[in-house]
Amino acid sequence: MDKKKIALKAKRLWSLLDKYSSTNDSAMKAFNALRELLIKASSGQINSQLKWSEVPCGYLFVEGDLGRFKDLEEAYAEFKVEVTGGNDQLMDKIKNL
Repeated sequence: MDKKKIALKAKRLWSLLDKYSSTNDSAMKAFNALRELLIKASSGQINSQLKWSEVPCGYLFVEGDLGRFKDLEEAYAEFKVEVTGGNDQLMDKIKNL
């Protein structure tokens, strides 16, 4: 687990959630739900990888309207992957298909 990478991904996600939350209710909902986790991640307070289910709001991208913000969707996905253990060899192979 790379705390520096996690912090960078958290800060990027925070920035984009802040940007979109002023005009989108789903983004505000995600920002509020992720705020505590992003604060911990940004300050290096996450000491072990999380379970996939411990990172909230994925449904807002799949079932909600946040998927239309591609930069936000990418930032969320990158943060979630990093905080749950980072890319493994299988993930790298899938990305390169």
